[in-house]
Amino acid sequence: KFEVDSTMPEEYIGDEKRIRQVLINLLTNAIKYTNRGTVTLTVGCNRKQKDAVLFFAVKDTGIGIKEEDKGKVCEAFRRVDETRNRDVEGTGLGLNLTSRFLTLMGSSLQLESEYGKGSVFSFELTQEIAGDEVLGDFQIQEGQLATASVTLEKYIAPEASVLVVDDSEMNRKVFRNLLKRTRAKVFEAESGRECLALLQREHFHLIFMDHRMPDLDGIETFRRMKEEKLGEGVPVIMLTANAFADDKAAYIQEGFRDFLSKPVVPEELDELVRKYLPTKLVRKPDGNSDKLHALADSLPELDLEKGLITAGGDEDFYQELFSDFVGLPIREELTAYFQQKDAKNYNIRIHGFKNNAYSVGLMGLGDLAYEMEKLSVEALNGDIEALQKRLFEQYGRVCKQYKEAVR
Repeated sequence: KFEVDSTMPEEYIGDEKRIRQVLINLLTNAIKYTNRGTVTLTVGCNRKQKDAVLFFAVKDTGIGIKEEDKGKVCEAFRRVDETRNRDVEGTGLGLNLTSRFLTLMGSSLQLESEYGKGSVFSFELTQEIAGDEVLGDFQIQEGQLATASVTLEKYIAPEASVLVVDDSEMNRKVFRNLLKRTRAKVFEAESGRECLALLQREHFHLIFMDHRMPDLDGIETFRRMKEEKLGEGVPVIMLTANAFADDKAAYIQEGFRDFLSKPVVPEELDELVRKYLPTKLVRKPDGNSDKLHALADSLPELDLEKGLITAGGDEDFYQELFSDFVGLPIREELTAYFQQKDAKNYNIRIHGFKNNAYSVGLMGLGDLAYEMEKLSVEALNGDIEALQKRLFEQYGRVCKQYKEAVR
């Protein structure tokens, strides 16, 4: 358990957000430079008298870093090995900002890397232990997490109305996107006062209320709602970055039905929506759902769950993506580039097709395209022609099964 001293100077507050941003930067960087294999986040903690030494490491099986480039990776706007990394998007600021954040927290970024095999970025942070009381049975939680599979619950609630109150347009946009597949009507308010005005003329089935807002914050707005008898009986969920046990208890004591931590995790949002919306408003989806599962049954190599994650769980959008995928002119383009012995454009095109295949959940087809991408870096040969024939056969079968499933 860690606590922040309220008398601490402003510049020393916010380590939790800095740590989160550092990890996001390191994970994003690892994924960018890992075309195949794994990216692993490891978190550990060792007690040292009255302090806890936290250890974080991000390990990837990507392209690695040359020995002479290791000292350059944290320079602003600097990207090493430009020739090899020409297709990787980014400004080159991520690791520079990461290093600066860690310096502010009294730490530093450590790097181990072997060119061609991968890298490990790590850092340590020392935190004072505020107390020894037990917050929960973490062994039970760990066991549950180890056996749980990440699934997107399939439900729709087209007759439900949900209000999201948040002064950040970006946060509201995230909510709109995450709730899109439920077909619920999502209303927005960018302030506490706008929320009160909406409640005077509209009825909602569920309200998500941000805590920290200018003028009226979430708690003040909630108190005004009770005083003015607005939204009576409607579950109000506190939307907050404060995840400490005392904060959670305070929200419940105030009268909030529940709380949702930011950044929002889709599975947690799903759980709350299903829990607090009236049962009569929630039902199983129809239409495209049956077609997509029929497609998955006819294509054993299709990982439908991974494809739906790409589409944010939106089955209509996923079908649209799959329709675009089966309409790609890949056969004509690769055949033309092969005949012209144009290795450069062949490599670019098969690289894009690989990503498209992975996006819709066709992992085997993506792996085959990846093998072709590696072989076509410098020249086109007989090995490429044999793999190309396999690719066309598999892609043709996918297109045929898709047309039969959705007709």
